[in-house]
Order: sequence, then C-alpha cells, then structure tokens
Amino acid sequence: MTPRKDLPRDYVPIRGEDGTSLKIEGKGKLLLHISKECGGFDLDFTDVLHVPKLQDNLISQGTLDKKGMKITTVNGRTEISEKGKIFLVAHRGGTLYFITTEGGDTIDSLRQMYAEETRKASLVSTSTWHNRLGHLHETALDKIPPISDRETTKLREPCDICIQAKMKRLPFQRSHGKKPDHLLERIHYSDVVGPISARSLGESYYFVGFLDEYSNYVSAVPVRQKSDCCNPRRPPSPSYLKAVPLTK
Repeated sequence: MTPRKDLPRDYVPIRGEDGTSLKIEGKGKLLLHISKECGGFDLDFTDVLHVPKLQDNLISQGTLDKKGMKITTVNGRTEISEKGKIFLVAHRGGTLYFITTEGGDTIDSLRQMYAEETRKASLVSTSTWHNRLGHLHETALDKIPPISDRETTKLREPCDICIQAKMKRLPFQRSHGKKPDHLLERIHYSDVVGPISARSLGESYYFVGFLDEYSNYVSAVPVRQKSDCCNPRRPPSPSYLKAVPLTK
C-alpha cells in the first residue's frame, strides 16, 4: 500500500457502488529499487493499493506468503525468499520492520526517526499533568523529574478552572442609610431554625432569630409551624427588652 498516487503504474481507481471514492482509492503496479542493505534488487510489485491517508508505504506479509514466498525472521532481520533465493531483507526498528530504497533513508536513520516518534507519542501534555496534579503551576511541573520531559513546557490554552479560581469578588457596597437612633427602629430577621427534635414548653418545633440593629440585642421567637413565619411577622416585643439591660 502507498499514500502516493503518482507511484503506481496502470493505476485503476476503486469506487463504491454509488461512485464515491473509498478509503482505498485505487491500485496499480509499483517498481522499487531496493537498497543494498535490504537486498539490492529491483522489485516490481503488483496490486499496490493507493491509500491517500497512509503515512508510509507498507508491504503485506500475508500477501507475500499467499504468493508462495518464504519469510524467515531471526534476531530483528526478516528475509523474504523464493525458491531458495533471498531477494528482500527487512530490518527491525522498534516493533516495525523497515525496507529502504536507493537514494532514500537508511535503516539507522529510520530507527532513529521511529524511536523519536515513539518517544513523542508516549509523552503526556502539560495540560494533562496540570489537571492530574490539581492544577499545579508550570514552574512546579518543571521541577518534577519524571514529568520534566513533556510534550510541551507550556499550557496550550489558558486553564478556565484556574482563571475562575483566581477571580476576586468585588466588595459589597456599604449602606448609606441612616443608622437607627432608638430601640426597635430597625429589626433584622434570620432564617428559620428547625424542626428541632425536642419540643418546647409551648409545643414549638421552630424558632426565628431577630436582631435589633440599635442595641444588637438578639431574640429567638418560637413558632409551632414553619408556615407561621410567613404570617404576620413577630418582632421582639418591648417586654423582651425590659428584662435585659440594653447597651448600645
């Protein structure tokens, strides 16, 4: 298979029943001038498939075996022979076996390229490490030896979570209203508390807190039901205030 349309001879497009191109767009014949380190022969391949999205040229071992070729692999070296004559030798680089052509890359250069591509593929991006380690900043990531060799040393995109976490809320505007100058002029109501498991002497399960802004006196008013809080409000009566000396 090859990603290049210009290499095969007698090229025939392969199309589906509706006339649209498939992933394999055609096939033809291909003459390769094999380098000396891989046999040194000129080999004419038939039924070469044209696959545009393919990254490299590939030779199907199954097809060679189907055509009666003998394939022997020992210690990273694959020999392909027919009738006792070796005409093609492939050398291992990583987990792949490479065949070079005259004027192209050598086996050693292909091995180096494969090792570098494998290393890059195994790297984890800085963004991934940043998220895994609780949004750790880049300077701290650089100090961790096992992850210092990352795909990139900078975040590809700003981290939305970090941006939101660093946001500061604007201060609340201070009230410009007049402060109360006598008792019960301004009463603040708190949330309803309850239900409480222990019933009060007045058979109440809830209470509401009130705060007199002038004196800062706090009073808790018991209510039997939560709905009673919405029916007219019950601010602390003056009798509550008489029982306690009030100070400003």
